[in-house]
Amino acid sequence: MRRIAFSLWTVLCLFSPREQIAQGSEARYGREVLPGVMMLTGAGLQPFQTRFDVPELADPYISFSETGVLMTGTAQFSMHFKSLADLRRGGPYRIDSRKFYYSDGSPMEGGAPSWDMKPSYWSQTGNGGLRLWNPSVDPTPHLTVWYGGHMRPPVHKRVANWPADNFSRDVFVFIERTPGKWISEADSVFSGRNQWPRAAGNYLGHRYGHQIVMIQKPHTRKPSRVPGIFYEEVTDIRENGGPAVTRIFVDEMISPFKAKGKPQELISPFRPDGRPYPSAVREDGSVLVEGPLYFRFKLSGEAWEAIGFSAGSFYGKYSACFAYRKVSDGILGKPFQPDLTDDGLDLHDSGAELGRILNLAGGPGRPAVIVDAEGLAVPDEQGALQVLFHGYRKEILPDNDYTRFPVKYRLDQMYRSAMIATLKITKRRKGALRFVLAPVQ
Repeated sequence: MRRIAFSLWTVLCLFSPREQIAQGSEARYGREVLPGVMMLTGAGLQPFQTRFDVPELADPYISFSETGVLMTGTAQFSMHFKSLADLRRGGPYRIDSRKFYYSDGSPMEGGAPSWDMKPSYWSQTGNGGLRLWNPSVDPTPHLTVWYGGHMRPPVHKRVANWPADNFSRDVFVFIERTPGKWISEADSVFSGRNQWPRAAGNYLGHRYGHQIVMIQKPHTRKPSRVPGIFYEEVTDIRENGGPAVTRIFVDEMISPFKAKGKPQELISPFRPDGRPYPSAVREDGSVLVEGPLYFRFKLSGEAWEAIGFSAGSFYGKYSACFAYRKVSDGILGKPFQPDLTDDGLDLHDSGAELGRILNLAGGPGRPAVIVDAEGLAVPDEQGALQVLFHGYRKEILPDNDYTRFPVKYRLDQMYRSAMIATLKITKRRKGALRFVLAPVQ
């Protein structure tokens, strides 16, 4: 199977067309809402607005391409900036639309066609190994691939529908087989796990949040870097098949199209005593951590690695959390340690104060520190770490009940604004780290 995967890699590198982008002509800008906090989307929304000229871009994430800086997420478009400096200033940026299709060529249409859209740019090492494109080594990438978490259409149907088919969601590769037409592979990158097909409504193995960066090779103590995929997965279900627990994992990518199938659990929503962290418990009793996004950084002269993730309900109380360890500890196989509240009983919400100041629900959520393909955090001009997040501005729909899943409004009538701020990391007593989305005033 691995030989077949690399054969397909070779064919696509040689014959697949270069990425074609539908260029948006209108320059757009965000707005600074606090010193150092830029609202990139949704700054012009008005109270009770439920229709938008451009849909929301939730779960924002930054990728560096040959043509500039792309902000992508759960949307059928990306935002194109010329530089990180433009991103911090809120613009100018343009909207680049792409069309994504199921493996049979049917267009992905309707609600939530594919979540967490992210491009990856692949190259090969001199000895035929696999790595992500590094512009300091290669002038151009060999292969551009998009990844997204999409649902599978039911048998005898061409299009999936949310929420009925949401149980079937998994992470898939999209390849540009003809200019401007990105086609999903038929099998997910986790196809070797033998979790599909499964009965309708069975969420076991449901996956979507993902990130691919270079990491320390799992299951070995020798320093060695390989492409890794971070993701969350439903690991426990109720009697009716509904999701009960999600956990966060990493696996090695053995080709641009397939994970190795030897996942390593990184973050659990449960405390050492077996009880769930309160922030991870949703109103229906399910226990959830999701959207893992990895980065490496230096603090006090030491090399660290961390994962930003969210816990709770994306429509209400949605904590921005972090777990961390020294890079040297990771090589030894020691686990990530979550940033906890002072009493050690819950996950620390790094965005709680900022969310209160901005009057947000559903965030600050999905904290995404800007990294390069090697997983290294990319600081701003002052050396500060830059973090993206999203959230619902409560003043836009003040009559919505943000303590439960929306009833008065459909999700497509609500809008999560994407923002960028600074991430402050400090060392506390006994060497524990504290993560805070700044500014805190």
